[in-house]
Amino acid sequence: MTLLKRLYPLFLPFFLSVIPCVILFFESKALSEKEKIDLKNRKLEWISGFREHFQEMTSFDFWVEETSRRLEGVLQLLPEGVFSTPSDFQKEIFPALRKVIPKGIPKPKIWAFYLTATGTTPEICLLSESGLENTFQAIFRNFFQLIIGNYFGVPNSSKSFATPEKIQAIFGLGSSLELFTPPFRGKPFNIIFQGKMKTAVWNLVFKDGKPVAGYMLFFPATLNQEELALKATFFNWPTSLKRLGIWPGYFSLPYSSGANSRAKIKIHSSANNIETRIIASKLANSLMILPASGSETLGNTRFLSVPNDRKNKNIIENDDWTPLQINIGQFFESEK
Repeated sequence: MTLLKRLYPLFLPFFLSVIPCVILFFESKALSEKEKIDLKNRKLEWISGFREHFQEMTSFDFWVEETSRRLEGVLQLLPEGVFSTPSDFQKEIFPALRKVIPKGIPKPKIWAFYLTATGTTPEICLLSESGLENTFQAIFRNFFQLIIGNYFGVPNSSKSFATPEKIQAIFGLGSSLELFTPPFRGKPFNIIFQGKMKTAVWNLVFKDGKPVAGYMLFFPATLNQEELALKATFFNWPTSLKRLGIWPGYFSLPYSSGANSRAKIKIHSSANNIETRIIASKLANSLMILPASGSETLGNTRFLSVPNDRKNKNIIENDDWTPLQINIGQFFESEK
């Protein structure tokens, strides 16, 4: 007892110094858990806000529009001197296209024009060098004149060309004059050109609020456009979501009655592990198509049976499922 009394004054400062450390340790552990919860909530917020955009990315048309938007942006930022002559400008177009085309998307053919400021409506100067297309020049000159005439509200000089019959003869029965009006600038549309399906988009390049040039892109409309769009989504996944450790995954929806036992599953390589594939497989196999009920029109309505027990929290689900969608995306969280 005497020994303890002698040691007490020596150990007291030690205990007093250790107690705050112990308190800080448990507080920091609690804070760490709170930070994890906050991070989880931030991920959920990011995903909720990004969900609609994520669905758009799975469409090939999205990447066609994105290519056109990027090209427009790069060309508009070119130095003023580049626009001084058609020859100077055309040298910049094809290199700009190669620079901006998203990884995983096939390279399109590009026709382009330059506007010379003369009269009420600028004149079209068709560009055909430095990697630009030089075929069907008469046809595309007329199309560009139609676009510029619509933009400035001036009747097209070639009235015989600006008819529904002429447009359909060149671009197929589904095409119309409306496709070359301002609301369709930068918007993809499908056509048949020279007997082959194409996805096309046209756009204008502006300087100081006025159009100075324009272009039209033709992408091959292949049967695997859906696969190309999915690959492009993987290749061009936003950096903001990469930093949060969130990666995309897909599984195909059922196309006939019964369980979807052979669903195609694609998961980004950064999250492609056994755990996430099991999650995707179970979720895909739980989906089935049910026949229409008696109150619905037989043959016209299909329902997806979606299980109610969503126990696994590693998956953020999309409730906007419809039988018309071939693939549905899911977000998988990385353990990193």
